[in-house]
Amino acid sequence: MFTVDEYIASDKVLPWMKTRMEEVRQMILTFPEISERVRYGAPFYDYQGMMLYMGPFKKKRLMLGFCNGIRMQDEFGALKNDAGQTQIRHFELYEHTSPDHEQLVIYITEAMRINDLLAQQKHARKNKKSRT
Repeated sequence: MFTVDEYIASDKVLPWMKTRMEEVRQMILTFPEISERVRYGAPFYDYQGMMLYMGPFKKKRLMLGFCNGIRMQDEFGALKNDAGQTQIRHFELYEHTSPDHEQLVIYITEAMRINDLLAQQKHARKNKKSRT
């Protein structure tokens, strides 16, 4: 097992991606409710369960994958589903573009809202079963 710092420093990540990953990581970690760990060989950010991960894709782009992205409102039309995944939607970063911090904060906040709703639904189902 390795840390997010070790992942970012590894040869898997191109130099320009290291910079972007650290920038996005620091922004994500301004939310004290979000925890960070390496899972499935990539940095994951959890809030009420798995919420977001990031990593390189084909050495051309850095992907931020929202685990419940299918449920998120996509106010800016920036979330993509190009890998045939049913739940995940990706926000893509490229070498010569900087992330729009305000936009990312809106997406992260939306992902947290979705995870809150899903946790409430799970809790309600669990309580309903225990009463019957």
